[in-house]
Amino acid sequence: MYSSTMRLCLAIMCSITLALGAQLAAEEGAGARLVSVSAVDNQTLLIHVQEGEVEFADDASGDTAYSGHYHEPHLNWVVNYGALQVANATQASNWSLSSTDDGAYGGGGREPSAVHRKSKMNGMAEYGWSTELNDYEYDYTLEHFLYLRLPEPMQQGASYTLDIPASANINATTSTFTYDIFHSRSEAIKVNLVGYRADGSIKSADVFSWMGDGGHRDYAGHVGNNIYLYDVDNGTQHGPLGTLSLWHAGGGEGDQGHNFARSPVWRADFTGFDTPGTYRLVIEGIGASQDFEIRNDIYFEPFRVSTLGFFYMRIGQDSMDMDPVPRRPLLMPGEDGFKVYETTLHPWHDLWKVPLNPDMSYRYPVDGGSSYDEDRLYADPWDEPEHFALFSTGIEHPNAWGGHSDALDWDRHLAHVSIIYDLLLPYILSDGALHDDDLGIAESGNGIPDVIDEAQYEVDYFLRIRTSDGGYSHGLSDPTGNKTMSYSNGRAYLAAPTAMAAWANAANAAILAEAFRIAGETALMDYYADAAIEAFTHAANMPLEDQMLDHVQGIGEGAMRGRDFKHMAAGFLYNVTGDTAWEDMVEAESVVRTDSSQQLIMPYQNEATARNQLYGTVAYLFTPRTVNYPELQGRMREAVIAQALSEEVYWRDQRPSRRSIDSWSGYFITVQNVHRSIVAHAVSEDPEVRANLMDALVLEADWGLGRNALNMIQMTTATTNLADRRSVIHMYTSGRNDGTEGLHPGHTPYMNMDDWGAPMAMGTPSMYYEMGYPNSDSHGEWKDTWPRGELFYNTRFSWTHSEHTPQQTMRGKQALYGYLYVADRDVVPPERFTLTLVAENGSIQPTPSLATYPTGTEVTLTPQPNNGFIFEEWSGDASGNTSPLIITMTEDQTITAHFVAAPLHTLTVEHGSGGGEYSQGQIITVTANEPPSGYTFAGWSGATEHLANAAASSTTLTMPDQAVSMSATYQAIPAIPDIIIYRAGESRITGAWGDGLSELADGAFEGDEHYRFSYELDNWWAGFGLDITQIDAAEHTALQFAYRGPGAGHTLMVAVRSAAGDHDFFTIPLRDTYGIIDIPLDDLFNGAGDAQITGLQFGVSGAETGNGVVEIDAIVLRGNDIEPPIERIITLHPLPEQRWMMLDPPAGLTEEEDEHTGAQRFLDLDRSASHLFQVEASAPESSF
Repeated sequence: MYSSTMRLCLAIMCSITLALGAQLAAEEGAGARLVSVSAVDNQTLLIHVQEGEVEFADDASGDTAYSGHYHEPHLNWVVNYGALQVANATQASNWSLSSTDDGAYGGGGREPSAVHRKSKMNGMAEYGWSTELNDYEYDYTLEHFLYLRLPEPMQQGASYTLDIPASANINATTSTFTYDIFHSRSEAIKVNLVGYRADGSIKSADVFSWMGDGGHRDYAGHVGNNIYLYDVDNGTQHGPLGTLSLWHAGGGEGDQGHNFARSPVWRADFTGFDTPGTYRLVIEGIGASQDFEIRNDIYFEPFRVSTLGFFYMRIGQDSMDMDPVPRRPLLMPGEDGFKVYETTLHPWHDLWKVPLNPDMSYRYPVDGGSSYDEDRLYADPWDEPEHFALFSTGIEHPNAWGGHSDALDWDRHLAHVSIIYDLLLPYILSDGALHDDDLGIAESGNGIPDVIDEAQYEVDYFLRIRTSDGGYSHGLSDPTGNKTMSYSNGRAYLAAPTAMAAWANAANAAILAEAFRIAGETALMDYYADAAIEAFTHAANMPLEDQMLDHVQGIGEGAMRGRDFKHMAAGFLYNVTGDTAWEDMVEAESVVRTDSSQQLIMPYQNEATARNQLYGTVAYLFTPRTVNYPELQGRMREAVIAQALSEEVYWRDQRPSRRSIDSWSGYFITVQNVHRSIVAHAVSEDPEVRANLMDALVLEADWGLGRNALNMIQMTTATTNLADRRSVIHMYTSGRNDGTEGLHPGHTPYMNMDDWGAPMAMGTPSMYYEMGYPNSDSHGEWKDTWPRGELFYNTRFSWTHSEHTPQQTMRGKQALYGYLYVADRDVVPPERFTLTLVAENGSIQPTPSLATYPTGTEVTLTPQPNNGFIFEEWSGDASGNTSPLIITMTEDQTITAHFVAAPLHTLTVEHGSGGGEYSQGQIITVTANEPPSGYTFAGWSGATEHLANAAASSTTLTMPDQAVSMSATYQAIPAIPDIIIYRAGESRITGAWGDGLSELADGAFEGDEHYRFSYELDNWWAGFGLDITQIDAAEHTALQFAYRGPGAGHTLMVAVRSAAGDHDFFTIPLRDTYGIIDIPLDDLFNGAGDAQITGLQFGVSGAETGNGVVEIDAIVLRGNDIEPPIERIITLHPLPEQRWMMLDPPAGLTEEEDEHTGAQRFLDLDRSASHLFQVEASAPESSF
């Protein structure tokens, strides 16, 4: 399956429908491809030409299938049509327009009065890494938009022929079309491409056009022209419904000064028309818009697509049967060698930020980890697992999985909690009217509204990552690993627990409990209420100075204080418990307890004043409990309405775009956070205020759904019912090479233009601007030239330009679309029914298990007999003996399962336990005896078809309807001796290399010499290599060696060389200046399955001042044949994860207390021995 910019939806002006002429087949190299000839209006033609396109394979093949954003060069390619000869194409005298219907263009036709141009990068292909460029190699394609200004207006209904200059190198010479305002699609008319509500709310379009070096099109002469609607289904027209009018003279918006249109904006309103149907907006003298619908549930599909966007950001969703497949890898601890470790690092740790060198290479702490070089650049610590590793406790966390990803990365941290709140906000405001259970997520059809399921996935993740000491972790880092689909043998790190995380978990679980209360799911409500109370109590029991009540936590285009989370949790806990102690806390923490003018939301840019109490305010405004603070509730209502009008709705009337987002919000132009207006509309009782708020919400939604400079839905829509609308095709997101055409739906790109990662192409969006025209060479910087709303580039490979996060670009529109879908509508939740299950001598397991079931829900009933019984039949509202049984809930039902005593049969187990008398179907655990010395368990023999796992020494057996027997079997363990590479006079070393490597006695490579090298700080890296006689290490488990050299603040790097070539370095953050190091061979070979070792490489990087000396000794490949201890015995103590073995010194050696762990270490080594450390190989602690 293949995808390209033309095979998906009509997007980003790259595929304008040829309403006016026939689209010609484009052959590669035949000349620039004519995409379309269209009328912008009656005196302006738009010629759209492509020089090429980038196409993508999407057939789930190769190593990167289902692998997120990882890419292989063969998965994309460029189709080149030919270069436009710009000088000839922009020469007005080379063009001619003629008509037999319009006398103004009769005879030999007339040339345009001017030709204007704008050009953009429309395709970007990524190939292999270039060491010369220090970047990936890319290929780009361009598209051009030529605006022909005509000397006279075209006439309605007249046909025209455009002669295209051959010298322009376009693959067409003529285009014939009819100018008909009801069928000629104009790029100047910007509408909501999905449509409008069938009610009295505002229905409006914007009219403007920016013509590149020709500036904006002036529609002053069209003011007063009539507006019509054309019914697409029956060909009729309605109107006139109004006239074109000037809305705004144009200019920048908000604190960022975004100039979206770079033009005055004219308005075409058709408010009052509410007949359902499919239409296009028509303006006299201009033309027609794209098609859209008018219907009551018009926001359902945007809401559905947005919700799917969150689903397709889940991590750990193993649903290969879905189309498209959710993002992978799953990153499940314990699978494919992937592990998660707890750390002591969190965002308020003194060493939280990661300094980097100007060349973006890692720079670890100086002074042994106690400080940083403050002059260095700083990266996002969540993206730096190597930084987290320095603070690892070595404690492995088995349950750190799930949650929603951060952009196309894998870190999941506390900033994400706001997505929970915005998924649930419209559900709570509508008292459960947003109950849709058919949106297409994995849980659809389970009887629980899909928005609750999606929010629950995030809530459960944060509860799941509680640390081993019971604290609430702040989040999970990006993983390390070999960057394959599985991140096999990768590592991720949990941030340390904080009071802020505990308060946030309390808020998360409390709002989810509230949603389950509204849904009627009492058991789930109680479960999450208990979880919220536990987290709240955990935070509240900390010393006051440690509670972080006035610390600030970012939540994506906003921030909450610790006390804001506390306020929110208390509000929703009052709703679900009725305990007035929670209500008292709401009153005590509310910022409007005495003054309704206090802002509920304050900008996150100012940490001293940042806050967000909107969600806690919603809890109390919509409480089902007795209101014991009516004045507080009144002030809350006043505050949210007044602040919605002054901080959001006010801006609608000041801006060219008629958007309502906060003036301080919107660095990313696709952010649509209008939460105060949503809540204000829900609580206001004034019809005029409600209508005003609704119009503001509709206009904000319109902007993201097409009423913008690109006439584009600002999110991906592939595989959805919006896929045929002009929308985002390519961006830096998931869904590549997964067997389904297009990227994952519901993702909204940043559309950022600032360079965050220069000079790499993926980090330098200004580079794309410079490829186009106008650019800085011709007109100046992009900020002063192009409309900000048109600066989107159709690429999968720019994280700075078109990445996204759920908490920044998605959550606001999720709340907006969800609320508009159900607001002001009499949406009645589906009727729910009770299922009563009765069983004796067994039980019935319903799936799903709910307190009540919405009508139409399918429920699977599985009978589960007690030991000694078997299922016989159903009675009540079911009959027969089908097992499991599937029923459909259309009424209250009572179903009884009957179980009867089962006959007993004998299970005989030889060389193991578990034998006895059992009934059919009973599950029995059978366990093999410990194997004799020198033997290992080899499997079970006998009736193994009844075992869950015949290869496991302890497994389960399902008893059949007869007697069975089985026996544990054993086999001798073959002896696998250590292979000594260099130890105690033995050596397989054939050569050595490396700057600073010590000379060896007589040039021989003998085991009683030490390989030593020194390095200077200026390099901050040094290394050497050893060539050895080839070793087959297939049966060996680990490389073990002794190390002495630089310690904390440095990294040891080890790599093997094999017949297949050099493998990647395995890195270990150093803690100590000496120790025995043990590295599994699988880690060194990166799981490649190679086993032929021909050399080793050792290196150390860091920042220790002065010269350093590194010594490596006692190098062996470990087997299982235990050798007797040699000379002196040193006991080894493994330190988890770091693969260090700490050394207890024998008597007589110098000792010093280690400041980090308290263990006793060698400081002065006895060099009279033939190796650095003598190891008792039989010590059980020495194996990992």
